[in-house]
Amino acid sequence: MPIAESVKLDSEEEAEFEADAKEDQVACPQGQMPDVDNKNAQTTDPTTPSQAFTNKSPKKGKGRQPCKRRTWNEGEVLAVEKHLMAFITTCRVPGKADCDKCLKREPVALRNRNWLAVKFYVKNRITALKNKA
Repeated sequence: MPIAESVKLDSEEEAEFEADAKEDQVACPQGQMPDVDNKNAQTTDPTTPSQAFTNKSPKKGKGRQPCKRRTWNEGEVLAVEKHLMAFITTCRVPGKADCDKCLKREPVALRNRNWLAVKFYVKNRITALKNKA
């Protein structure tokens, strides 16, 4: 097909599209969207594209988010060592039940820690002992 004919067809298709678009337009009061039921109609979503991204978080499959690292103070360390030192010396990582017992027995000292924090503290202590040896 010659180039002149393809340009002619493109301009004819464009004119046809514009005519269809004019037919689809509906007169509405200012500020309202028309309620149109056709394949070319856009959804009447009140959010702008920038709002759509802020309202919905993208699903990237990140899993859980990391928490800010907090150093263990002397009272917390003593409380964990008092109840879980046997795990450290035998190089065994405590389970959830063991960590929960420790938290229940030392509620004041460990009020800002959860069972996972206690578990990983013991695990890191075991790893540090193994690295020294």
